[in-house]
Amino acid sequence: MSKIKIAISSIFYPLFMGKYIIDAFKRRDDVEVFTVGPYTGNWIPWSGGITLNNRYAQPPDLPLGRNLIGTKPHPAPLENALPWKPDLFLMIDAGFHFRERPIGDMVVLIETIPTHCTPITITPASMWIMYFQCKPHICEMGIFICRMRLTRIFSIHKN
Repeated sequence: MSKIKIAISSIFYPLFMGKYIIDAFKRRDDVEVFTVGPYTGNWIPWSGGITLNNRYAQPPDLPLGRNLIGTKPHPAPLENALPWKPDLFLMIDAGFHFRERPIGDMVVLIETIPTHCTPITITPASMWIMYFQCKPHICEMGIFICRMRLTRIFSIHKN
């Protein structure tokens, strides 16, 4: 059985939201993960910044510069660096995502800071097939929906 290929973009700083999603996919035997995004090492960039112990730093497979936080780079250079064409591309957006649709059979946008990200101001909806926004009052429902949709993606892939 072939593995599901998932590319994930995010900002990589200690204890970032995307870490939990990445770790969950990496625990699966039927998934291969490739990560990309701005890497801050052991420094958290928000509210003036804070430096943590190096053990909390998790670099992506393709680290990008800190200067890309808050930007929307073109995905073309990434496409040459990917080891394969992804079945699923997750853009976990907390201030970084691609300005055009990245390569992948399915593209999903997950906004982790909805006060800073809205689909109307970010990108055209044609970029993704699914869109999730983590707001406190709907977060539990969003996680439930996310599990249902990802379960469906895995079911479709296996058939």
